[in-house]
Amino acid sequence: PDKEQRAFLVGCGLALAVILFAVLAKYSINPATMRTVHETILEQKRELSAIRIDLLKSVDMEKNAVMALTEQESMEYADQSRAASASVDRHLATLRALVEDMPTERQLLDNFAACWTEMGKIDQVILQLAVANTNLKAMALSRDQGGASMQRFEKAMEAVRAASEKAKAMRK
Repeated sequence: PDKEQRAFLVGCGLALAVILFAVLAKYSINPATMRTVHETILEQKRELSAIRIDLLKSVDMEKNAVMALTEQESMEYADQSRAASASVDRHLATLRALVEDMPTERQLLDNFAACWTEMGKIDQVILQLAVANTNLKAMALSRDQGGASMQRFEKAMEAVRAASEKAKAMRK
């Protein structure tokens, strides 16, 4: 799953880079609009950079939530992951306003946003399971109740073995 998320992030990064290059190509011809275009491009770069950083932070915090050793740690990491995801959403809204009059870039951003929405749904399921700490609860159950069950099983097997040896000795 980690490789899939990284591949997804790389794909999303490439899509955002295409948006940037399309903007550059569209506005590089008209010198009168160059200053405005330049400022817009810089703002788009800042937003894209912030999206990339927050997206990676969200994924990293999600991973930490799954791997946490306590429920409290898991909840803290899950909250941090959700906060980073919310920040991505805010930056996407800002970027959407910057490409509003650019149909090609807007379409690319819409495609990215659709991928991001789908990833968000998956993240919510993962974070719910992480906060529920199903791994830790299963491990504790296995260790405690599983260990006690195994001891009872071993005692029962020992009793069967002893009874079998006693029966063999009586037949001789």
